[in-house]
Amino acid sequence: MNTSDCIEKLIELSEKKYILLVEMYEITKRQREYIKEKDDNALLDSIEKKQSRIDDINELDKEFYEIYSNIKKSLGVNSIEEISINNYPSLKNLKNKVSEIMSVLGKIDIIDNENKEKANEELNKVKNDIKSLRSNVRANKGYNAGYKDVQGIFIDNKK
Repeated sequence: MNTSDCIEKLIELSEKKYILLVEMYEITKRQREYIKEKDDNALLDSIEKKQSRIDDINELDKEFYEIYSNIKKSLGVNSIEEISINNYPSLKNLKNKVSEIMSVLGKIDIIDNENKEKANEELNKVKNDIKSLRSNVRANKGYNAGYKDVQGIFIDNKK
């Protein structure tokens, strides 16, 4: 495969990655709603869908990296930035696609961080509720079982 064909393959892989990232972005936005609505089942389903997309992206990235490394090695450069767009005009399309990918990744990261904060807030609320419940259970045990086996401990007997 010559360098131009390799660049075209990188563009194709980048396009597939971009599509998967847009799907992840939509899933991430829905996760925000599921957290607000406290819809745990839908949230778990969306996490599984998102993980599936991540796995697919990882496969694309492996293939991308192999081709990218081969291009760098064959042209004797350290970075694709060193390759002249005049020699390989399709390189401009690749750079644009990579820029679009980075933009979507940034958007996903922002929403993911917001979702993590909200999920942690909900988790802390649940932890506090459990602590409160445990302390109430201990208090009830103390009130209900304190003196049931003792008879007349508080009765004064005259001698």
